Amino acid sequence: YVAKMSVDRRKFRDWWLHQVYWDRNTKSANPSGFFFTLFIRGIPFALLYAFLGASHGWSVLLGTIGVRLLTAVSNSLFLQDRDGIKGIWLLPLRDLLGIFVWLASFLKRYTYWKGKTFVLKKGKMVEVK
Repeated sequence: YVAKMSVDRRKFRDWWLHQVYWDRNTKSANPSGFFFTLFIRGIPFALLYAFLGASHGWSVLLGTIGVRLLTAVSNSLFLQDRDGIKGIWLLPLRDLLGIFVWLASFLKRYTYWKGKTFVLKKGKMVEVK
């Protein structure tokens, strides 16, 4: 079966809060596993490597972006997700922002869901009133 879905995050703030929400939940469920997801984020590290002045740093960055886009396109084609392919060019930016989302999941105590504010306590979401 193929699940159909739509993305309703039209404003950056809504997208940001949703991403932080998911990362905080993932961190709550598996703190050490979530911490180590930092090291599988290729594009930000390739960009840092390029900026540090390595002679082949920009080649590494372009190769990393190429592999990321190629795998995303192949997955979209496999899933017959034509709409997903339209936004593929945004993936490098999303991956860069993902580092900041990851950091925010450690810094923020509160999360937002369905217009309400919650705090995670002992793995449970408790509404802040």
